[in-house]
Amino acid sequence: LVETAGFTPEFVVLPWSRALLEIEQGEIHMMMNLSINEERKEVLFFIGPERINKTILVVKNGDENLKIDSIPDLLKIATEKGKKFGIQRDAFYSEEFNNLLKDNNFAVNFNFVPEARLNPKMTSAGRILGFFEDSNSVKYQLVHNPDYKDLAIHPFVLSTQEVYFGISKKGVSDETLQKLEQTFDELERDGILEEIRNRKWQ
Repeated sequence: LVETAGFTPEFVVLPWSRALLEIEQGEIHMMMNLSINEERKEVLFFIGPERINKTILVVKNGDENLKIDSIPDLLKIATEKGKKFGIQRDAFYSEEFNNLLKDNNFAVNFNFVPEARLNPKMTSAGRILGFFEDSNSVKYQLVHNPDYKDLAIHPFVLSTQEVYFGISKKGVSDETLQKLEQTFDELERDGILEEIRNRKWQ
C-alpha cells in the first residue's frame, strides 16, 4: 500500500501499547491489523478492511482438548487449574470481551503483558494456560519460531472481525491520507490485496 502510493516505508518494531501512544501523538504514521473502536476513531483514520482477523487460543501441547467452547468456559478452566490466560495490554479483542475486562472479577482471570512475545514463553513454562493471537500469525510462528515449539492451537475462537490500516490524524496530511485511500481502492479493485490475503504464510 505505502510503496504503491509512492512513499518509502520505514518499519518500526514497538511494544503494542507504546505504538498506540506514538500513533496518537503523530510520531508514527500507520499501524496495521487494527480493530475499530470509539476511542481509536478519535485519533485515527481507518483504511480497509485490510483483512479478516480470527483470534484463536494457543495452548501448551496436550491442552488442545481442554473443554473451552465459550468465554465462561475460560473462567471455569482458569479457576479449576489455578492459572490465568495471557492477553496483550491495550489490545482490542472484541466489543464483548473488552467490555468484560472492565469488570475486575472477570479481568482477574487474565495476565496482561506489555509485549505479545512474552506469552509463548510463559505458556511453554506453564505459568499461564494459553494466550490469544491472530490465527495467521500463529500458523507462521508454529513453523518458524522456536518459542512456539511446545505449543498448539486450541479449537476455541475468541473473535472474528475486520481489521484495518490505522492512520494517525496528527502525523499524516489530508493529501497523504487521500493518496493512501485511493491506492487501497486500486489494489482492492485489481485483486492484489485478495491475492495477498490468500497467501499461505508458512
